[in-house]
Amino acid sequence: MSEPGLTPERFGATAARDRQVLADAVAAQAMFMVTEDVDDFGVADLLSAGIAAVNPDLFLSVRVTTAGYAEAVAFLSRGSRTPHRTPDDFHRALGRVHPMTVTAHQSAFPGTTPLSATHGRPAELFRGSRCLICLRTNYVNDLGVCEACVAGRIGKH
Repeated sequence: MSEPGLTPERFGATAARDRQVLADAVAAQAMFMVTEDVDDFGVADLLSAGIAAVNPDLFLSVRVTTAGYAEAVAFLSRGSRTPHRTPDDFHRALGRVHPMTVTAHQSAFPGTTPLSATHGRPAELFRGSRCLICLRTNYVNDLGVCEACVAGRIGKH
């Protein structure tokens, strides 16, 4: 737990209602803010803070291992009651809201076809300069990955 962030007004490029969120993330020394509202955070503010705003689906598709995803889906299944849902059921249903995540971890559920997404892909999935793979601040593409990681040179910057 960290103290609340100070002077949120310094983040003038960010939506007023989200300035305190960004200030709190800075105070917590966060690298990422996982949010559906990526476009509410100003690029200049994120760059100055060294934090990236990232959509949950993108974040889960890149930062969670397939083993971790399978474990989380199994946990959800164990907690389901009426009706009981299997891990395959949860994986299939997650396709509706997290299509990138389900696609990235499809190998954990061979033979299970995820449901189609119920909404379109957000206009922006990522803002900032912190790479989702190597965690360094660098030039990153629209999916939050730096050139070195895209080229497979992870850790060789």
